[in-house]
Amino acid sequence: MQNTALETWSERAPAWRRWQHEFAAHYAGATALAVRAARPAPGARALDLACATGDLTLALAGAVAPGGSVAAVDLAPAMLAGAAERLRRAACTNVRLQQADAQALPFADSVFDAVVCRLAITLFPDPARALLECRRVLKPGGRLAVLSWGPPQRNTLFAVRTLLANHAAPVAAGLPDALRYARPGALAAAFRAAGFTGIRESEHTLPFPWPGGPEQAWQGLFELQPDVQRLFAGVAPAQRAAAQSRVLQSIASQYDGRQVNFTGVVMLGTGEA
Repeated sequence: MQNTALETWSERAPAWRRWQHEFAAHYAGATALAVRAARPAPGARALDLACATGDLTLALAGAVAPGGSVAAVDLAPAMLAGAAERLRRAACTNVRLQQADAQALPFADSVFDAVVCRLAITLFPDPARALLECRRVLKPGGRLAVLSWGPPQRNTLFAVRTLLANHAAPVAAGLPDALRYARPGALAAAFRAAGFTGIRESEHTLPFPWPGGPEQAWQGLFELQPDVQRLFAGVAPAQRAAAQSRVLQSIASQYDGRQVNFTGVVMLGTGEA
């Protein structure tokens, strides 16, 4: 499974680099929530788990300055190359990028004040193992903040997937279920199983705007998200034009002439090591 995940995200890395500015705006609300929840203080040492092209990494680096540092890890080296570009442009010098599996982190015990994982926990083949690793590398009393997708019924980002799924034949899963922790209490239960204390779980509806028009939003989501590609591949060739038309209509209904105003429901889990 790890090799499959590495191959998947290595293939997607060029698209993530190409769309990194739009994606940073798209996830800005989730980034701000994750940083607030982690409570990184100046001088702290923080870990960004599954950093992709580094927009959350950059926010954490600012939060721990002056005197603090961020370790940012991702399974795909090609993603880290995109993060390195972003950090160079921002003249950010308090971040160390490192290729790593979230389920076997290359860090000693009790070295971080905060660990943050933004909407990536369900991408790991074994998220329970990843949570155990988070607790291991946190200092006693250190804080973990995890965002995961919430109930899809109130999540307009998932309308694209739902429309495609209605047209698609069953396809191989390929990646873990993005809605693994959508049920209230599921994320908190995973934290308890990993040994965290002071656990809190809350649901948040956030803006996920996409700069530009519906066609650009569809192209960006298609290139960035492997599950969207899999679903579209499962649509019979004769039906793909109709499926894409319905997707674009759905996206256009949220367009204000400047950006597509998606909303997303997320579950926030926090706990202490």
